Amino acid sequence: MIGIAFVFAGWLIGRVIYGYVHHFAFRLSQEIHAAYIEIYPENPPHFAPEKSILTPMKTKISQPYYCLFFALLFALCYWLNEDIFTAICWACFVVYYSPSRW
Repeated sequence: MIGIAFVFAGWLIGRVIYGYVHHFAFRLSQEIHAAYIEIYPENPPHFAPEKSILTPMKTKISQPYYCLFFALLFALCYWLNEDIFTAICWACFVVYYSPSRW
């Protein structure tokens, strides 16, 4: 039962990471626009966040593959470690360092 929970958690983490990577440019342009308005309230910006040059990152991996990869990764961490807390630590460690390396 815990193995199924690990696979589901991996699938959920894969979905979250895909959303983070896919929508990063749009959220960044919105934050830049909001920061500009906050710093210079008397001088309205001459740009809109929707017309930003930043484009979403083109990934060759679709969302189901992200989910499958992380589900299998979590399952592997679960089956390779006897202690459940060690498996959780390894899975969290890999998830924490994975988006910054791709």
